[in-house]
Amino acid sequence: MHDLMAHGKSLPPHITGYIREWIETEWIAKGHKQTELAKICDVDKATITDLKKGRRGAGWSVFEGVAKAHGITKDELERQALARTIYRSQYQLQHGYLLT
Repeated sequence: MHDLMAHGKSLPPHITGYIREWIETEWIAKGHKQTELAKICDVDKATITDLKKGRRGAGWSVFEGVAKAHGITKDELERQALARTIYRSQYQLQHGYLLT
């Protein structure tokens, strides 16, 4: 996927959602700062803030930076995001309601 992505474009929603959740549940919950992540991603803090608050999607720089901060490859990050999406869809079908 990432070989085909143009810089400056938002990632697919399932990846943006995974990254948004990861920032909250992994990065910030473990005591890291948004400014640290912004530096790793080579973006300004406002970009991370806007992503976290749902005002924007994740772009290529954030995708690369989160994979680096997470200690995984970009392919693995994409696989984890897809697995999360599949799990949530299956859960919704089994229990008859939607997760956000």
